[in-house]
Amino acid sequence: MIASLFGKNPFVLFEEAKNGNRDSILNLIQLDKSFIEAEWSMREIKKAQLAGDQKYFEKISKAFKTDPFKPKKRNLKLTFVLVFGWEMGLDKLSNDEILDFVKDLGVYGGDDSDSLYKEIQRLGLRKRINKNKR
Repeated sequence: MIASLFGKNPFVLFEEAKNGNRDSILNLIQLDKSFIEAEWSMREIKKAQLAGDQKYFEKISKAFKTDPFKPKKRNLKLTFVLVFGWEMGLDKLSNDEILDFVKDLGVYGGDDSDSLYKEIQRLGLRKRINKNKR
């Protein structure tokens, strides 16, 4: 579920947050408000306070106000298919093959693989590079 909301595996999200990635911290706070009390979250809040980083505090406020489970305008079915299917082999397909696949499933109505690729990029999904090909 976390992967479909934020485009990242939950383990990656936690690891990034522990390493001070503010976007990941904000995503976790959005998911569960109690994460603001975590040591790694408090460390970044202290840094922001000392630096006078008002924008970070505005982002924290927004994270508190946002319900992560409220559907957004984007296509949630497509997001689920892409995120969960990515590790199962979608990353090995061409953009046109992915387009055909999601159209066959009925979760994407577009005809443009470039638009679909932009959605894939927005979710933070990356294709694996086959090192054997030159």
